[in-house]
Amino acid sequence: MPPLTPAQRWRRVLENPDAAAEAFPSLANAVTGPRRRGLLKLMAASFALGGLSGCGDPAESDNGWVPAVEAPPGIVPGLPNRYATAGLAGGAGLGLVVEHRMGRPVKVEGNPLHPASLGATDALAQALVLDFYDPDRAVGVLREGQPATPSDLLDLLVAARASLFAAHGAGLRILTGACVSPTLGAALDALLARLPEARWHQWEADGRDAARSGAIQAYGQPLLAVPRLDAADVVLGLESDLISGAPGWVRYARDLAGRRNPVRGPMSRIYAVESVPSLLGSMADHRVAADPAALHRGLMALSAGVLEGTAPSDAPHDVPSWVAPALADLRGAKGRAFVHAGPALPAEAHALVHAMNEALGGRGHAYDLFPPFEHRPEDGAASLRALTDDMAAGRVTVLLILDSNPVHTVPGFADALRLLPLSIHASAAPDDTAVVAGWHVPMTHAFEAWGDVRAHDGTATVQQPQALPLHRGRSPIDLLSLLLDGTPRNSGDAVRDTWRDRLPDDDAWFSALADGVVPGTAATPVT
Repeated sequence: MPPLTPAQRWRRVLENPDAAAEAFPSLANAVTGPRRRGLLKLMAASFALGGLSGCGDPAESDNGWVPAVEAPPGIVPGLPNRYATAGLAGGAGLGLVVEHRMGRPVKVEGNPLHPASLGATDALAQALVLDFYDPDRAVGVLREGQPATPSDLLDLLVAARASLFAAHGAGLRILTGACVSPTLGAALDALLARLPEARWHQWEADGRDAARSGAIQAYGQPLLAVPRLDAADVVLGLESDLISGAPGWVRYARDLAGRRNPVRGPMSRIYAVESVPSLLGSMADHRVAADPAALHRGLMALSAGVLEGTAPSDAPHDVPSWVAPALADLRGAKGRAFVHAGPALPAEAHALVHAMNEALGGRGHAYDLFPPFEHRPEDGAASLRALTDDMAAGRVTVLLILDSNPVHTVPGFADALRLLPLSIHASAAPDDTAVVAGWHVPMTHAFEAWGDVRAHDGTATVQQPQALPLHRGRSPIDLLSLLLDGTPRNSGDAVRDTWRDRLPDDDAWFSALADGVVPGTAATPVT
């Protein structure tokens, strides 16, 4: 009897779970127990990953995919194709290279030409492929939880647009995450210019409002301290996410690792003071577990020693034992020392850390100050409170939520959302907010639409689509253009217009696409 093919083995398992032990001994419990549902979802994603074909002419296929019998252009069987694009890491752009096999995106790697990546990547970027093929993605327009057609949505937006323009945008609110896309920011600015009474709110569930407020206290503007960890001899992290979640952390992790090899030269010394274990703590020479009160006492004593020259023994309260050796090392590495505070610390702590870094003389050597990479950054918590107050007071008639899920995180937001006459939510997955909002629109995946993002140092990358939309999703630029002009605008045209001055001809445009970096977009350090 000839051996069973993989497809035949799976069919036997699904028709007769008792055959699991024979066909797949290691998965016997998974296909017969409570984990069966999860395994079937994984199988669906795997089959989609291996069986679909993309990246072709939209006219060739109504469902967004080129049939396997019609090879996409530029494909050589057996050889991979690679295309540069970008994702997000720590809320900032991260240069990526997506590998295709027979027109199907199957692997993500870092872009060695991108300053925030240098060829490295993170787990979330690696998971973009599975997210793209996720069988639980949103697949159609919903109205009050029931299927609706795209034409129903178009009619709704046309009617809403007429009333909003008549009222100069009064009652319109738009909620997004932090905006790091120049094209999306330009589209929002254009809409607000036409509808001056409308309001745009930005909010992130894990935002960095305290860090931004601390920089404003220290410098009068929301600057970002970008460390040069390859040049820092002493690094002190206070509840730090420097190499695990800060904007630019993938680059920082690589730079820090380069100073931890004694073969290459003198190693840097790392202190990590934290109440929750972190990646920086796992690499630290001196890791101190400290509760918030002890960390506060240590920060006050340390800042007094750096800024005023006082000794830890002169502090009025008990000083943790780590302060004295850390202070000595920071003073000894003046000009080559860097202190970093994590987003969980209050704004005043961030302001103190900026003051210490300035006093240690590291600016221009161990770190640089850059202008914010976000488009019109703001205090997310305050912005969301203002939106919630307006919703409760009846001042909001139309709310457009783009790729944000406040219902999952913000208490009371769902009740306020249900009171609105019209709410439209766009996301790639049917999340908590999609269930509560009046309308839900499937949003394109990062692999399905044109876009652009800025890295932590301002470097811009054009995101080029890797395949046609699987579920006829709409990009945020499409939805905003429907409100602005009454017709959807191609996201590729919008992105090309954004960079027309910087990339005036086809040669410059295709070079930027191939390299994954728009030349000359890195910000200049603030002096």
